[in-house]
Amino acid sequence: MIFKNSFTILSLNTNLVFKTLLYTIVLTALFIAVLTSIVTPLINEIFVQVDIIEQLKIPIDHWLRGEITSSGELFRAIRHAISFKPDATGMVLVNVIILYVLLMFFMHMTNIPITNVLFNKMSQGYNERFHMSLIASLPKSIVYSFITAVTGSIIDLLIFFGCMSLLSALYTVFNIFTLTITIAIILILVAGRVTLFSQWAPIIICENKKVLPSLLEAIKSMRSVFVLAYPSILLAMIIFFAIFMTTIAVTFAIVPIIVIPAYIVLLQCIGLTSYFTSKNRKYYISDGLRLSSQSEISIISGEFDDDSIITEPSEVEPIESGGELPNTISPSESETPVGAQDDKSSELEIAEENAQANQGSDEE
Repeated sequence: MIFKNSFTILSLNTNLVFKTLLYTIVLTALFIAVLTSIVTPLINEIFVQVDIIEQLKIPIDHWLRGEITSSGELFRAIRHAISFKPDATGMVLVNVIILYVLLMFFMHMTNIPITNVLFNKMSQGYNERFHMSLIASLPKSIVYSFITAVTGSIIDLLIFFGCMSLLSALYTVFNIFTLTITIAIILILVAGRVTLFSQWAPIIICENKKVLPSLLEAIKSMRSVFVLAYPSILLAMIIFFAIFMTTIAVTFAIVPIIVIPAYIVLLQCIGLTSYFTSKNRKYYISDGLRLSSQSEISIISGEFDDDSIITEPSEVEPIESGGELPNTISPSESETPVGAQDDKSSELEIAEENAQANQGSDEE
């Protein structure tokens, strides 16, 4: 349910994907221009030491062709390749890590603005301008992106080196299939890392909290949200990883360039959908479409059914005599979907009771 509704929201907000692509390119170019003195030496250092990379290719190519048949031989060959210039190899590794942290920082700069735009759309049906949200949330986005880049990079490094050790242990059993198994394990673990922080941006926006208190609140909420968000995030990562790997060469990286912002927006959709579901709150999918909370679904249908979640007023089937149609709301009828109709009903009931009481007193 979470993935289906999140993908529906993504498909109906394609303009946000292209705005994310545009602003990500502009923002990345801006920060790279400011940090040229740091980024350029790192890139130059990597290319200067390209002979080390070429040396590392030799044992890996032999392993993929089956010329190296044991994990011990593979890692001995790798150690032999880097033993010629250990200092240069260490420098290349440090430079790659720094560039990865910077890349993580740039990619997460748009998370809070995207979440803000989607939140206004899903909660009130209001289309907020992306660039206005980007400017307004810039201080929070910088702190959020910095913490996410540092912590995410540390976790990813632990996952990478752990999986490399696992690759060495499994190679004698699965041989050439070990690489596929290792990639699958990396996706599973990285999806867990993404899920762990998936409620951070929604709490910052939905509850209007500061960055650090929101992080603590997001981690605490994992008990109820992890089961909701993790399967959808893992499925999204598998789909986009498959699209990325199968299209990067044949489309000259054009499709991956479009896929990356779509993936970023989808992750924010999943985070918000999981947040609304865990809080048992309504949210709009599109104009004229609304999604009820689980408790309302159980009242309407008697059980939880994915197909009964999305309803459209023009397509609601008549109910037999004696029954009532479930309330459906649209952004044009109310700006706040949560509890607005219930408040009006309560006011009408109170007014009727007062009228009956006054009538009874007049008769006496």
